[in-house]
Amino acid sequence: MQVDLILLCGVYTMKIRKAAALLLLALTFIASMGSQLMANDSSNQIIIPFKRFGLEWSTKLPDQVDLLRIWYSLDGGQTWDLYSETDNPSSPAPIKVSEDGVYGIYTQARDASGLEEASPIPGTPPKIIAIIDTKKPALVLVSPNSSETFSNTQDMRIEWNSSDINFGPKPISLYYSVDGGGSWNVIQKDIPNTGTYIWKLPADSSQYYKIKIVAADLAGNEAEDSSDSNFTVDGKAPVTRVVSPREAKSPVFDVAYNASDIGGAGIAKVQIFYQMNDSKEWHLYGEDQDLKSPFRFEAKRGGKYGFKLVATDRVGNSEAKPDVNTRPDLWCLMDSVNPSVKLTSFRGSIQPAGGGTTRKVSWVATDNNMAQNPITIELSLDDGQTWNHVVVSDYKNSGEYPWRVPANVDHKRARLRVTALDVLGNKGFDISDPFVIDGTPPETRLRIVTWDEDTADAMKSRIPVKLSSAIKTPPKKSASDYLKSASVALETGDLRTAEEMGSRALKADQNNYLIHTFFGQLNFNKKDYQKSAKSYRRAIELNPNYQSSRIGLGACYFTMSRGATSQGDTKDLYKKAVLQYESAISIAPDIWDEYFNLGYIYAVLQRYDDAIDALNKAVKLKDDNGEAFWFLGQVYQKKGDETLALKSYKAAANAFEPNSVMRHKADDKVRQLQSK
Repeated sequence: MQVDLILLCGVYTMKIRKAAALLLLALTFIASMGSQLMANDSSNQIIIPFKRFGLEWSTKLPDQVDLLRIWYSLDGGQTWDLYSETDNPSSPAPIKVSEDGVYGIYTQARDASGLEEASPIPGTPPKIIAIIDTKKPALVLVSPNSSETFSNTQDMRIEWNSSDINFGPKPISLYYSVDGGGSWNVIQKDIPNTGTYIWKLPADSSQYYKIKIVAADLAGNEAEDSSDSNFTVDGKAPVTRVVSPREAKSPVFDVAYNASDIGGAGIAKVQIFYQMNDSKEWHLYGEDQDLKSPFRFEAKRGGKYGFKLVATDRVGNSEAKPDVNTRPDLWCLMDSVNPSVKLTSFRGSIQPAGGGTTRKVSWVATDNNMAQNPITIELSLDDGQTWNHVVVSDYKNSGEYPWRVPANVDHKRARLRVTALDVLGNKGFDISDPFVIDGTPPETRLRIVTWDEDTADAMKSRIPVKLSSAIKTPPKKSASDYLKSASVALETGDLRTAEEMGSRALKADQNNYLIHTFFGQLNFNKKDYQKSAKSYRRAIELNPNYQSSRIGLGACYFTMSRGATSQGDTKDLYKKAVLQYESAISIAPDIWDEYFNLGYIYAVLQRYDDAIDALNKAVKLKDDNGEAFWFLGQVYQKKGDETLALKSYKAAANAFEPNSVMRHKADDKVRQLQSK
């Protein structure tokens, strides 16, 4: 009786109540191996990764078998030992071994008639050989194992040590991760156990690369090892940008920048390039040795400097060097020279300046970067020790100014100072020689002399008048006269005289809207905005159609809004200002200033469509006003209309004075929008 054998775990396992987890996972694998063995009779060996399995046996008449003996050999059939003897056996038969090894198995069956298969003797070959291997391969990933950095153009050498007695010809598989082991991608599967593999690094840059190696023996046991630390693959150039300054008042100044190496290798070098005065030529200034913002820049001369940085990381990735088509990250205007100022009047022997008269102050002021309205003229009444009296400020560099000498002032050593300001705040000034301000009214002295009727000269000078009309009392001044004097004093900055004359005018006519409007302006100049608003409101009560009162009250509310303590109060004052400006425009609709002020407040209130309408009317009435075009550009940007914003900024740049701060700002806006 011949018994055919196959190792089969699936059937036997169903009879075991407590199967090990490893055995359950391996059932399908072993069943598959068993089916392959039955299809190929030339091999009677099978490698399995567990110590308990089923031995399936069969005969031509299996239901006649009443006894089955199972023998095993540990030396290839040289010696045999009985494993089990079972009456009325069923297939499969359970087998359990205590340790890994090579087990030769032989079965001996007997049928009911007493016919019995021969028992094995020394030298009898096994019917089937079970190679039991439950141990994982030995495996160590040698490299990469540390936090190194590589360029994505490099080849990496992967090294490992691995061994197992049941390795096949290609037991090794390699994987890589770009997220620190969260997911794995195949490098190469099923390669020989050579201990090394040359891998061409992928283009993906990441600071979280890892390598994993998996070794599998013929029994299906697997071992794996991965990099102890993340390593970096960097194929991206660093990114830098110069962020400040836009202005410098000293030839030596700090230039701040942002720099980051998004690939992860770290920055190794930062080179500094610069342009001058809109030229296309780039010059290498040097390297930032500490690789930390800012770096110190020393300008050889005044002018406009454009900056660009080129950073290189530790694996050689680098930003492109600038060429003629490269725009600077930012332009910095460097000007450390004060404007040149020279007074050409009030020099040498100066005639006393009579109070209330107009004297011409003349000067010459030059600078490469002069501000738009750079001139301030101040008066000192104590020989230049203090300068508390501003004659005029933010005045154009016209070379002369008609100065109204303050009345009721009498000083023997007055001086004038003319100051010029450039766009960076550098100041130059010149001070006059001392002079006298004569605020004393004329005083006549009288004496009686003998009248000589016979003297011809005396007769020629005689004035024939009637005695009753020869001497008259001076006429009394009207409210209008006092108001005119107060206005002149206010214009020249003499606030004390202005208030005194205004009070006399108000005493003469308390219901004169012009006088209340004057006090609104006076208190506004004194920064007493509550009193100013009260005076303007009284003027409007007396004459609702006087535009200047409306404009003044609107300006007062707008100024008060800046000092409001709550958002609600601020918004309420803005709305009040809008009402006054709208009323002023309804009275005289052809004054551009009021449309400009109204447009500005609409923009603050986020009423962008109204702001655009008002600002467009302002530039239509005065098409050379840079500030109106500037704010129009900002409102268009708020609405997301970059086309009209660009058009407005271009118009603003054309309207502003060359080399002024606002001209530079407008030019920057144009460049930003054109670069998108």
